[in-house]
Amino acid sequence: MTVPLQDRREILTAFRYAYEGTPAEAGRTLVAYAVEQKLIKPRRSIPGDTLRAWATEGNPPLWAVRSAARWLQAHDFLPRDDKQGRAIAAASQV
Repeated sequence: MTVPLQDRREILTAFRYAYEGTPAEAGRTLVAYAVEQKLIKPRRSIPGDTLRAWATEGNPPLWAVRSAARWLQAHDFLPRDDKQGRAIAAASQV
């Protein structure tokens, strides 16, 4: 199952706003959480600008979207509407 591009961007945007640290810290957290969740092997963190670009104009990788969705769920994120909630739930299961 794939996650539509608009949903990928929506999930990463939600993560960017829910995460309270700097953009650089958000990038480090996203990668660390993906490693912890065994979505990827250990690697360098991504710059905050990359995370912003993925959320607004890029084609974010599935590991980043799944990591963000799972992080949001683990941190009791309240989606702004049902559509966003469904996207987060679906992406965390892919």
